[in-house]
Amino acid sequence: KKDSDQFRGIINYFKFYQIDDYDPELLLKCYGILHVNSFGIDCYDTDNLTIDHRGCGLYLEASVFDHSCIPNACAAGDSLALEIRALRPIRPGDLIYLDYIQDILPKDQRIKHLEERYFFTCHCNGGCADSDNVFDSNVD
Repeated sequence: KKDSDQFRGIINYFKFYQIDDYDPELLLKCYGILHVNSFGIDCYDTDNLTIDHRGCGLYLEASVFDHSCIPNACAAGDSLALEIRALRPIRPGDLIYLDYIQDILPKDQRIKHLEERYFFTCHCNGGCADSDNVFDSNVD
């Protein structure tokens, strides 16, 4: 529902500003690519201990990493830069996995979020398959 409302908002923007020269199917495809492969752009205020969500960005190299509930790397960034940081040693040739969702969510919510946002059912060896909370397994 939220996604279709966002997309309708984009279409309404085009209509409001009388932008007629666009392909709705191409726009939907681009929206889907951005929706599934983007990373949040947050600004951290260390004085007030707050996070200000500024939007999202598409980082081509980072968008190829697969999901695992027990990842070996994480995406970190402040402002427009994004870094992929190893959470434990990664050998040459090993695949790099990111956790697409919040570890502290219960298993059923993690599964639902992955299916609704990323359109797949998690079958990794981590939390979605066999645990109600993967937070402890990510802390070494």
